[in-house]
Amino acid sequence: MAGKRKAIKVVTKPKTASVEPLSIDDMCIESSRGAKFRFKRLRYRGVPSLVAGGDKKGEFKNPDELVFVNRDEFIREVYRLKSTGSTESHHTHIANGLVAYLKYLDEFEPQALPLANDNMERCIKHFHNLRLNGVTPFKSKAIRGGLAYILKQLGRESDARNLPGVADLEASGKQGALDIETELKPIGRILTKGYRALIQHIKNDTHPDIHPFFDEPLLNEMNAKQGWVWRKLNAQKRAFKQAVQPSQQAKIKKTF
Repeated sequence: MAGKRKAIKVVTKPKTASVEPLSIDDMCIESSRGAKFRFKRLRYRGVPSLVAGGDKKGEFKNPDELVFVNRDEFIREVYRLKSTGSTESHHTHIANGLVAYLKYLDEFEPQALPLANDNMERCIKHFHNLRLNGVTPFKSKAIRGGLAYILKQLGRESDARNLPGVADLEASGKQGALDIETELKPIGRILTKGYRALIQHIKNDTHPDIHPFFDEPLLNEMNAKQGWVWRKLNAQKRAFKQAVQPSQQAKIKKTF
C-alpha cells in the first residue's frame, strides 16, 4: 500500500510596507532651541507663514488665499532626511535655505521640478547678483547651503559640488565704505547722544521711557522716503520704547 503524500506546509511571511506615520499637515521638525518648522507650509505657493501665537497658533494667516502646488512627494522625501549634524543646522537648512529656494521657484519657475540642476543654478546666481549689489546679502549662501545639504543626503554629492559658488566678500558699491559726511558722522552723533543719555540714567538710577537713539525728525524723514503706512510708522516708534523695557521674566522675578 502506497503511503499517502504529506502536504507541504507553506509558511509565508506577511509583507511589510513602509508606512508614512504622519500626514504632511502633521509633519514638523524642531531645532535645539525649540523652534518648530511645519512642513505643511511647503504645500502651498510662496510657502505662506503661520500664526505664531494665540488660539489660532499653527494655522495659516490667510487660509482663503492658499494656492496648492503639486510637490507632496518631494515634501515627504525631505521630511525623511535625517540630521547629519546638529538639529539646529538641520532645521536651518530646511526652514531657511529650502524655504527661500521654494519661494523663488513659486515666483519665477512655478512649474519647475524642485531639485532640477538648472533651476537651482539660476536661483543661486539670482540671489548672488543681489548680494553683490547689497541686497539680501545672506540669502544666496543660505539657499546654497540648504540645497547642498539636501542633495548630499539624497546621494547627489556631484550635483552638490557643482552648485554655483557664492563669494565670501561683497563687491564694492552699496556694500562699500560708508560716506564720512552723510553716513558715518550722523551715526556717530546718534551713538554719542545715546551713550551720554544712558550714562546719565545709570548715574541717577533712573529708567528711560524711550531709547536715547530715538530721533523723531529723522524717523519722519525716513518715513517720507519709504512711504510707510501709519501702522509701520507706529511700530517703529513702539520698538524704541520696547527696547528699554524689562522682559516679562525680569518683571516677575523683580530682577530688573
